[in-house]
Amino acid sequence: IDTFMKWILRMYCRILEHRCFTIFLSIAVIIYWYFSIIGALNIKTRLDTVKILPRDSPIQRPNRILNDIIWDEYHPVTVLVNNPLDIRKREPMQRFWQLVNDFESLPLCRGELI
Repeated sequence: IDTFMKWILRMYCRILEHRCFTIFLSIAVIIYWYFSIIGALNIKTRLDTVKILPRDSPIQRPNRILNDIIWDEYHPVTVLVNNPLDIRKREPMQRFWQLVNDFESLPLCRGELI
């Protein structure tokens, strides 16, 4: 067993010190790093109920409807107002309606205020 292990160790060392193996290993490491960096840059972290809940959960069906229909079709705009609008004055009302018109004229707007 001792001579067999020495022979394996000698062959292993010959393979490691060979120039072709070094070049091959360097190319393999560079390719590995390339795909690792590309994968890390393109990773998308997302945690939702599809990943949390079991596949046979009854909540999966309403969640699928929520994700596939509601969120794909409806993206509300939330506007936070610091100061209340004085509807008695003309200038603030014109600015308000201009803001509404700007939102409604966006390319992917689904409708307008009626």
